Amino acid sequence: MHSNQGAHGKGRSQKADDSAVAAGCVRCHVAIDSGSKLPYEQRIELWNAACVATMSELIKRGWLVVNSKEAKT
Repeated sequence: MHSNQGAHGKGRSQKADDSAVAAGCVRCHVAIDSGSKLPYEQRIELWNAACVATMSELIKRGWLVVNSKEAKT
């Protein structure tokens, strides 16, 4: 699922940047999405936790490689 946060590029009829994603089941998506009855702050916390978990799993599996600034020079 994409972020619904303006900080990640979300705007009217514009999705957030593709790097602002989190894996989740349909139930999680509904809970976090803007149609949810959860308070906005709680949805942000849930999305942030899902994003961190997703990125951690991608790195652990070797599907996402993060280079330090030192490695780029």
